[in-house]
Amino acid sequence: MARRRMRIENNCLGSSLLKVSPQEMVQEIHQVLMDREDTCHRTCFSLQLDGNVLDNFAELKTIEGLQEGSLLKVVEGKFLQAPGGNE
Repeated sequence: MARRRMRIENNCLGSSLLKVSPQEMVQEIHQVLMDREDTCHRTCFSLQLDGNVLDNFAELKTIEGLQEGSLLKVVEGKFLQAPGGNE
């Protein structure tokens, strides 16, 4: 299958384009964003399409409404410390 372009919107930097394969999982986009210099300081975030949080383990081709040029938003989450992490 052909690669598609998705728009990624980040509150700090605006939007950018990312080429993805329909077989990729949301988690792979998440990792690409964490590896980028402009978003690497964000470690706790979700990707959302039309206000819906995307499942990290879903293949892109299975996400209803996701198509060429769709806008995925990077939404910062709260860091949750594991119980017993203050030791």
